[in-house]
This record gives sequence, structure tokens and C-alpha cells, in this order.
Amino acid sequence: MVKEAVLECHTKCEKMAKIEQENERLLKELEKTKEMLTDVQEASDEMRACNESLFDQISHLEKDIEISSFEWKRDEGMHSHLLEKYERMRKNIGEMQDPKTDFKDKFERFEKDCSKADTRVQEAGSQITIGVYWSRFKRNQRKLKCKAEANASGTRTSRNSRIASLTEELRQFKESALSKTRLSIQSDWSEDMINLGKCLVELQSVLNRCQADHKVLMQEEEQL
Repeated sequence: MVKEAVLECHTKCEKMAKIEQENERLLKELEKTKEMLTDVQEASDEMRACNESLFDQISHLEKDIEISSFEWKRDEGMHSHLLEKYERMRKNIGEMQDPKTDFKDKFERFEKDCSKADTRVQEAGSQITIGVYWSRFKRNQRKLKCKAEANASGTRTSRNSRIASLTEELRQFKESALSKTRLSIQSDWSEDMINLGKCLVELQSVLNRCQADHKVLMQEEEQL
């Protein structure tokens, strides 16, 4: 009996030891579970904060979407309004095209009329200018005629005296040439020939000048 009791007690002790070991293991697992729960709680708090931030971002995005939708609708309305305005303007331009062409033709005709009028004005101005200059010319011609008639006698006298002076100059030059010719016979032949040539040139120049003066005097006499 005692042996059985000892065995039973030993068995109970072993069971108690196993139970204690199991309790210790369970306590360790409980601590680990508590630590895990703490970590999960912290993670849950972080997730909650992230969710709140996401909700805030989502609400902001929803507001932005509403604003963008409103602006898009407004832009769409403005675009349609601009399209209608563009169509009206294009229609008005098409309607104004014919009057524009008509106005262009009228303007071209007006320019032609203006150019013709300018030409006529210039011609009239030229005729007036010619008439003025012609009247001045006639008046000056009459004055010159009166002056020429007044100085006719004096002009004839001066002309005759000028002709006489030129004739006397020519006679003296001829005598000088003859005397030089006589002297040249007695001197060196080459030098005398050169001097004689010079004298002949001078004589021809005097003759030409006398003829020109005589011609001018004859023309003045004809004009008078």
C-alpha cells in the first residue's frame, strides 16, 4: 500500500512538474503574445493614422476632383461659347465679303477719278503758268522793242565805229606783216618762215574775229 502511495505521489509530483513546466511555457507564450499584441496595437495605431491621412488625402482629392470637374464644365461651356462666337464671326465675314468687294471696286474707281482730276488740275495749272509766262514774254518783248528803237541810232553809230576800228586794226596788221616779210628775206630763212607763219595765224584770227563781230552786228540789226 505504501509503495502504491509512493508511486502515486511520485506520479503526482511528475505531473505537477510537467504542469509547472507547461505553465512556464504558457507564461512565456503569454508574454510573447502580449508583446505581439503590443506590436499589433502599435501597428494598428500606425494603420489608423495612415488611414486617417489617406482619408484626408481622399477628401482633398475628392474636393480637387469636384473643382476640376467644375472648371472642366466651365471650360467646356466657354469652349462651346467660343465656337458659337467663331461661327457667328465666320458667318459675318462671309456676309461682309460681297460689300467689301463692292467697296474695293468703288475705291478703285474713286482712285482713277482722283488721278484724272489731278491730271486735269496739273494741265490747267500748266496752261495757266504758260499763259502767265507768255504774257510776261510779250510784255518784255514790247519793252525790249521800245528800248531797241530808242537806242537804234546809237547802236548803228557804235557798230559803224567798231567796224572802222577793226578795219584799221586789220590794215595795220597787214602792214606789219608785210614789213616783217621784207625783213625776213634779209635774215635767216627758217626763223623768218616761223615768224611769217605766226603772223599769218594772227592775221587769220583777226579776220575770223572781224567776221564774227560783223555777223553778230548783222543779226542784231535784223532783230531790231
